Order: sequence, then structure tokens, then C-alpha cells
Amino acid sequence: MAPLAGEATARVVGRADILSAFCLLTLTGALLWRSEAPQLTLRWTHSVEKTTWEEVWQRNDTGLVLTEARIEGSGAGMEPPPDAQKKGRFWVWSPMLRIVEVNLAHSGVAGEWSLCAAEGGCVQPREPSRLTPCPD
Repeated sequence: MAPLAGEATARVVGRADILSAFCLLTLTGALLWRSEAPQLTLRWTHSVEKTTWEEVWQRNDTGLVLTEARIEGSGAGMEPPPDAQKKGRFWVWSPMLRIVEVNLAHSGVAGEWSLCAAEGGCVQPREPSRLTPCPD
């Protein structure tokens, strides 16, 4: 199934050693933001259901690992998997998806992306961009 407007797309990879930082780059490769946090939370509002979706990302030697996903509700292609647990207002599960990078598009329909480090500090990219481990 193709992603809805404003949703992230990903390329799958393997392995699990950690690189030094996350980089948010323009589609042409210019640096927009850098974080050395061990993990980031990617947050947005679903374009159809208007509910919050959150993903917790960690880096490894070849890309990123989606360690946790949280959604406020179900519907419009965002049903939680059978192993999801209801925690507060969110359905929570651990996809453990390994990818090279996350591409962030802007549709004008979905809410804006927000990337937040655990210790604070958030960024809202205003242009199409990609989240990837920084090159050494």
C-alpha cells in the first residue's frame, strides 16, 4: 500500500552497531539539524484521522531502527498490530524495523513533522527532508 500524503517512506536494511549522531538533511544533502541523542521521537498528525502518530528511532551502523510506534486511534490504514498494547491514549508496539533513512514529505494536508530528542530540543522541518545517521 502506498503511504498517505505526508507519511514517511523508508528503505529496509540490517545490522545493529551505533553511529555517532542523527542528521536531518534536505533532499539535496544540506544539513538542517544534527542531534547526538541516543534516540529521537518523530511525531505528526495523521492526514485523514487527525490523530497523533509517534515513532521512536535509534541509529545503527547502517541506518535507523524503529524501536517503538504509538498511535492515538485506528482507521484509514493505521490499525495497530495484534501485539500492540493500550497505554494511556496510545496504542504502543515495537516494530524493530531497520531502514537506511526516513524521507519526510510535505503534503499540506497532514500536520507538520516534529523531531524531538529525549533530553529536549525539537525541530520542525519546513521542507522535504530525510532523517539518517550522520556520516562519520
